[in-house]
Amino acid sequence: MRIYMRIISAFILVLAFFSFCMADDTSLEKAYSLYNQGKMESTIKILKDYIKDHPDPKSLYFLGYAYYKTKKMDLAMRYFDEAYLIDPNFSPQALKEKLKEPKGLSEDKVIKDIESKVRKIKSYSADIIITSEMMGQMMLTEGELLFKKPDSMRMEMFLKMHPEQKTIIVSDGQTTWTYMPAMKMAHKIDIARMEKEFGGLHKPGGIFEQHSKESGDILNPLQGFNKGSIKFTGVDFTTQGEALTFEATYPDKMLEPRSEQWGFTPSKAMFWISKDSGVTLKMDVFNREGIKMMSQEYKNIKLNPQIADSAFTFVPPEGTQVMDLTDSTIDMMKSMTNHEEPNKTAAP
Repeated sequence: MRIYMRIISAFILVLAFFSFCMADDTSLEKAYSLYNQGKMESTIKILKDYIKDHPDPKSLYFLGYAYYKTKKMDLAMRYFDEAYLIDPNFSPQALKEKLKEPKGLSEDKVIKDIESKVRKIKSYSADIIITSEMMGQMMLTEGELLFKKPDSMRMEMFLKMHPEQKTIIVSDGQTTWTYMPAMKMAHKIDIARMEKEFGGLHKPGGIFEQHSKESGDILNPLQGFNKGSIKFTGVDFTTQGEALTFEATYPDKMLEPRSEQWGFTPSKAMFWISKDSGVTLKMDVFNREGIKMMSQEYKNIKLNPQIADSAFTFVPPEGTQVMDLTDSTIDMMKSMTNHEEPNKTAAP
């Protein structure tokens, strides 16, 4: 009789356990349903009760995402961080499959929408953070970027471990200067002369179109990639708002200049582009083995600020050694063009 009662008790406990789990699953399913109906406050209430007994990464991230949808960024980041602390390798992909995000959007439609938004941007400022691997060591570079249409740009960058070694790049669309204060050296490239030499650098099909727009331009991140190599992968969360995500494969003609510049051969890039403004928030670059080798992130982005033209002029300080690299740059561009042209065989 005792054995029989123990079996009955165990059966009741097992039944209670499965009932408890089913109730939990029901709570989550209800939270998914409410979220997809746009009822965020009700979703948050269910999830807050749920994580009291089940503080798993998926539920914590889900709660953070619901807070994000209500624009409560501090609370959103709190639960994102908690999910990360429990499991640094947690991926929200399974969660996102449960949530209704924009579907059926073609790359063309999404890209055209982005282009329409960025056309309204006449100027911007942003902080840049670049993480890259060099000779087996991770390097952190930080800086500030100013841009004003059509072609004025100013960038000040420095290595985190060597902040005194700053590099300043200034261009007014006619001349580009690269100044290294610690070395008292400045490089100069006459853009106007190059325009004349090649009959227009940025015109469609022009010699400089490919090479000038493939470095993660905040307004034109996908230019330079073949249309068929770009894949719209969905919507993701960033600290600066919702982002449209893209994956792009580097075409062969982009590999040589990128390999020389970055010290590795890139295979693909991931982009996070602001859903609201169309500007780039982040870009990750991967090598042929699928390892992330570089990450470029833009923060504190300000759109259409008033920027004086004087910010884009540069006069070498006294004692600066100036090197004009215009001729060597023209020669390099001609060499790259000849290299990209297919060999022509004379008719017999």
